[in-house]
Amino acid sequence: MTHPIVAIVGRPNVGKSSIFNLIAKERIAVVHDQPGVTRDRIYADVEWGDGYFTIVDTGGLDLDPEDPLINSVQWQVEVALEEATVILFVVDAQTGIMPQDLLIANMLRKTDKEIFVVVNKADNARLETEGTEFYQLALGEPFFTSCAQNMGINILLDEVVFAMPEAETEKSDAVTEPIKIAIVGRPNAGKSSLINAILGEDRMIVDDRPGTTRDAVNISFTHDAVPFELIDTAGMRRKSTINSQLEQWTVQRAIRSIRKSDISWLVVDATREIAHQDKTIGSYIARQGKPCILAVNKWDLIAKDNSTFNKFVDSIRRQMPQLFYVPLLFVSAVT
Repeated sequence: MTHPIVAIVGRPNVGKSSIFNLIAKERIAVVHDQPGVTRDRIYADVEWGDGYFTIVDTGGLDLDPEDPLINSVQWQVEVALEEATVILFVVDAQTGIMPQDLLIANMLRKTDKEIFVVVNKADNARLETEGTEFYQLALGEPFFTSCAQNMGINILLDEVVFAMPEAETEKSDAVTEPIKIAIVGRPNAGKSSLINAILGEDRMIVDDRPGTTRDAVNISFTHDAVPFELIDTAGMRRKSTINSQLEQWTVQRAIRSIRKSDISWLVVDATREIAHQDKTIGSYIARQGKPCILAVNKWDLIAKDNSTFNKFVDSIRRQMPQLFYVPLLFVSAVT
């Protein structure tokens, strides 16, 4: 039995990821004051009372047609809305209703889903008292929450479980633990493109700008009746080039994903020289004793003759001796 899905949506920086982490009881999604941190869909299974469901965090809805990356985020949100049984529409008690909130509310009213308006950042009684304006969204009674004070989440979850069809709140039968595969590498090596190629769908947002993936995203799928869990991670740069706390957190998440995985898949770019950071990531995988596959991506962009393949293999083996034991896989996410 598949758990019902509860999707968290809203404009950027209203606290969706904080609510997600609080419900999941684990810091899965990166939280930062910078808007637009979450881009891809992030899932976690939740047990609450007699209910079992899957919560999904989504990127902030900006509804700006000028930025192709924002359009990709919006498409990811639309997928989450389509598969959801319940929708948590998160707004900000401290800013009040913004024009973007009204646009999102209009979009949600066109769905046939159960919708809860979650007024987050209601960190004091005054904000909750003044929150009557959120009735203007015409989506029912608002629920006031404060992640900073862990307030209001329990009441919200009680109502979420109550809103689900009874048959869907039962716990799924025990299933085989999936094989966890961490996809790691430098920015713009094509990690997300490879995952999309494996899944046969645009599951991950892909953009030519480095750093599109900002969090470790877990994706479950089954192949030949064997369950797998792919962990797409943010690109890992050298410490000396990391200039923000947000990027430090995302790199730490990628490192943790290697530790938690059963297999690590190190992706390098065939069109670029093996860099110091490729070697550093490889050394970390080797120290962790993880089985590994070294995927040489963008192989379709390399001009080849009879000796090209052997030259590449020899070069990689020479530059990355710490991974002497791993198989090399020459791939193209495009072809």
